[in-house]
Amino acid sequence: MSSTLTGNKVIDAVIIAAAVLTALGVIYRKAFRPAFRWVRRTAQQMLRAANLLEEILPVLPTLADIGRQFGPNGGASLRDSIDRIEEKQIEQGAKIDAAAGRAALLVEAAVRAGALIDTSAALVGTDASRAALLVKAADTAAARRAPATAATAEEAAAALLATAAKAAAALLATAAAAAHPDPTKGLTP
Repeated sequence: MSSTLTGNKVIDAVIIAAAVLTALGVIYRKAFRPAFRWVRRTAQQMLRAANLLEEILPVLPTLADIGRQFGPNGGASLRDSIDRIEEKQIEQGAKIDAAAGRAALLVEAAVRAGALIDTSAALVGTDASRAALLVKAADTAAARRAPATAATAEEAAAALLATAAKAAAALLATAAAAAHPDPTKGLTP
């Protein structure tokens, strides 16, 4: 008995060659082709990532500088500048409050001394319109009580008190305008 498939050595060789080629084709399609595709896709993605990294690298130092501006660093950062501005605003607010208090005391002293006509227009808070009324009243009182040349010391004191009341009222008006600005100013109808 012969060990050949068909008994013909040439046909057997062709059948074996066809079987080997078919097996190699299946192995290529099922194993090698997907592996090659995966390697090609991975290489393309890595190339895109490398290109993106080349674009990002020059920007990183700038981003780091921007990030450092948002933290305190002893005076040069944006955070430090904002802190200084905030401190100055608090100081200015305290100065305005102190000036308004002094002005209110001066107006009260002028009202008690009779240098102001309208004693019912006492300041409650810091209302600029009431301060303007006090300025007008101080002008009127000064015109009545202090002639061009003061004849007596009492008239000179009254004139001085009226001027102080006017200055105090103007200071109150300025403090009120600074503390509570009119949000409608500058708007056009």
